Amino acid sequence: LSALEYPKITEHPLDVIVPRHEPATLNCKAEGIPTPIITWFKDGEPIKAEPGSHKILLPAGDRSLRIDDIAIEDMGEYSCEADNAVGSITASGTLVVHCKSRHVQASLIHSTTIKVLSVSFRYSFLFRSTSLAAPPSFLVRPKNVLIEPGSEALFECQATGHPHPTLFWSVEGNRTLLLPGSRMDNLEVTQNADGTSVLSIAQVGRMDNGKVIVCSAVNSVGSVSTRVVLSVNLQDDRPPPLILQGPCNQTLPIKSVAILPCKASGIPPPVISWYKDGIPVLSSEKINITESGTLTIADLSKIDDSGLYTCVASSKSGKTTW
Repeated sequence: LSALEYPKITEHPLDVIVPRHEPATLNCKAEGIPTPIITWFKDGEPIKAEPGSHKILLPAGDRSLRIDDIAIEDMGEYSCEADNAVGSITASGTLVVHCKSRHVQASLIHSTTIKVLSVSFRYSFLFRSTSLAAPPSFLVRPKNVLIEPGSEALFECQATGHPHPTLFWSVEGNRTLLLPGSRMDNLEVTQNADGTSVLSIAQVGRMDNGKVIVCSAVNSVGSVSTRVVLSVNLQDDRPPPLILQGPCNQTLPIKSVAILPCKASGIPPPVISWYKDGIPVLSSEKINITESGTLTIADLSKIDDSGLYTCVASSKSGKTTW
C-alpha cells in the first residue's frame, strides 16, 4: 500500500530585475508522491530548453531555470508547474530586464583611466560619476480616461533617471508586461520620438470599464509606478429620466393664466419639452417655459390654447412622457 501526496512547491520563483546580458536563475523546487515533474512556462507558453539555447533547466531535484545573456525579449511572467498523478500546482514570478546606461559605464571607465593623476582630482571625478545615479521619476504621468464605447483610449507615460529607466505597462490583475512594440488583445504599446511611451486600447467596450492601467519605470537604483482608471461611458446602463411632477387637467376662464408644471430628474439632467396636440410648443409673448420646465400660458384663448398638453423629459439615457 503506497500513499499519494499532492504536489507542493517548496521554493517558488520570485520577481527579479536583471541587467541586460547578465544571467538570471529562477528557482523552483517541489515535493510530492510520486515526485512531481516540473515544467516551465513564459507568458503561458511552454519553455523549450533545447541544446544551444540560452535557457537551461538545472539538474533533476532542482529544476530551476537559468537564463544566460538576458535580452529584452526575455522579460515577462515565468511560471513553474509541478505535476504528478494526484494533481498539479503552479507558481509564478516576473522577470524585468534593465538596460544599463552607457553614460555611467563610460564614466567609470574614465575614472580608472585617470587614476595616475592627483588624488584630489580622482576623488572629485568619482564623486561626479556616482552622483549620476538616480531612481526613476515621471516626466509625464498617464491620466484617468472617461471614453465612449467603441472609441480608442490613449495613455501617455515618460520617465527619467540614471541609468535611464526601462518603462513598461501592465493591467492590474494581469501579470503580462507590455513594452514598446507589444500587443495584447486590444492593447498596443508604441513609443514617440521624444521617448514618451503610449498605450492605446482600441474599440473600448463594456468589459474595459474599470480597468486599472499601470505604468512602471525601473532602473538599477529603484523603481516607480503610477495607476490610472479607464472608465467607459455606459449610457445604456442608466435609467431614463423620471418625471416627479407633471401637469393635470385644468378648466380655466378666458384671459386667465395657465400654469403647467413639469419637474424631472435623471443623470445626465434631462431637458424638458412641451407639446400641444403632438406639436412642439414654442416660447412667445404669451407662452413661457422656465428652466425648471414649467409652462406658463397668459391671456388664455379658447380657440388657440385649448388642447392636450404633453411634457417630455429627455436625455442621452432615454425619454419619459407625461
